[in-house]
Amino acid sequence: MKRYFDLQGLRLTAELDIVNGSDAATAGIDTFKKYFKCDDVREVDRVEYKRLSKEYQG
Repeated sequence: MKRYFDLQGLRLTAELDIVNGSDAATAGIDTFKKYFKCDDVREVDRVEYKRLSKEYQG
């Protein structure tokens, strides 16, 4: 499974491949804030991930 994130303050996006049934598959946003070492993180869907990735690159 994939999970998509917007690191708003850094204007970066992240797409993570997550193993089904793993801790990361059910982890909350606070876990990913620690992982990315960024407090301005939100989870987004694939469509928004693609849109933001394009916006941040341009």
